[in-house]
Amino acid sequence: MTKKRIVSKNKEMSAAERYFGVVLEDVNSKFDQVLEGNAALSKEFGGFRDEFKEFRNETNFKFGVLTGELKETNSKISNLESKTSNLESKISNLESKYDKNFDQILAYLSKIDEEIQDLKTRLDGKADLERLERVEQEVAQIKLIVKKHFPWQE
Repeated sequence: MTKKRIVSKNKEMSAAERYFGVVLEDVNSKFDQVLEGNAALSKEFGGFRDEFKEFRNETNFKFGVLTGELKETNSKISNLESKTSNLESKISNLESKYDKNFDQILAYLSKIDEEIQDLKTRLDGKADLERLERVEQEVAQIKLIVKKHFPWQE
């Protein structure tokens, strides 16, 4: 009797083992499918990863170039600002120098005008008056030339 039970248990085990074997094969095939899908995804992500690395390297290179150009442009702008400041200083110095010269010229011309007026009162002869009038016209022309070249001094 005990032997029959063992045999029947073996028969039951055989059916259970077969069922378990089928389930294991099904699980194993599904696991293989998961592994294949994982391998395909890994391959695809690997391609994306390589493309991303290439894109990142290109972007870093381009930013490096832009940064270098920006630094160069900033340096040029700074240099231009320095030159502009230097030119403004030189122009200011020239204006002050010309202002002084212009003031001296006007003062000198005013003295000449005063002397002409003084001479007019002293001179009696017609020839002397004519020469004086010519000198007066030349002084007026000089004044026009000075004002033409220094219009801001009027």
